[in-house]
Amino acid sequence: RSTLFPYTTLFRSSTDDSLLTDEVLKDSLTRAPITDINVGEPTGGGTILEVSVTYKVGSESASDEYMVNAESGKISTSPPRLSLYSLKGVDTTVNGVKAKSGENSHAVFPGSYVIASANKYLEVDGKTTVVVTSGKDHTSASDLKLKVSQAGIDLFREKVVTEAKACLASKALDPGCNMAISGTLNDGSTVADGSLTRTQDAENAAKLENVVPQPGISVPTILSANDLGSIKISGTCTDSGRTVECTLWGFGKGTRFPKASLNVAEEDPKVVWENS
Repeated sequence: RSTLFPYTTLFRSSTDDSLLTDEVLKDSLTRAPITDINVGEPTGGGTILEVSVTYKVGSESASDEYMVNAESGKISTSPPRLSLYSLKGVDTTVNGVKAKSGENSHAVFPGSYVIASANKYLEVDGKTTVVVTSGKDHTSASDLKLKVSQAGIDLFREKVVTEAKACLASKALDPGCNMAISGTLNDGSTVADGSLTRTQDAENAAKLENVVPQPGISVPTILSANDLGSIKISGTCTDSGRTVECTLWGFGKGTRFPKASLNVAEEDPKVVWENS
């Protein structure tokens, strides 16, 4: 718990309180100091009294109400909450401190909060600095989205493009990359295993080289790309005892790269080629 905020030990919260610390608050105060604090006279009767307070968080005026136990002198209130539901599925940092994993709502002090991804392969896109004013202010960072960072793009290309080029270089019916083709064509002719040549024209080669993956919808750490370009395949075909060089036309499996995925939550992520 923080020793910098006067009501720290009085807060009660059913949400994650791992961000109620000196470290998080110190960073907040550099951008949005809490000033002009005014405490009103208690109102009400009986054991529980109500105290109104006003103050400023940076340049923003704020107010709150605290419930005071007249017998014990203790104050209880719910702290502001910062909702990061739109970033679920990836670890986040708030003011440089890693937020508790698996929680979508975090208790915070009134202040300024910088939200970032704790995974270097993803970054938060949008207005990443949020000001929270009071316990009545349950702020949702719903406009924030995840996108793949340059480190994520570089890793994806390093892993995926390397494998894709190895598959292009293969002369086998099954080159890998989930692009195996049948040795028997629709017209009954056969293709000799080991005779195939796979190429991409300049436009499709550029799609592969410059691929930019997207975060997964349900699991954002699974980066994926659908369009890595189409492929021209030629080889040695035999039909009715006659062997010729042939080109395999069509839009079926093997004539374009399938969807490639990479889970950057893993220590050593492997490329997964999904069914095309």
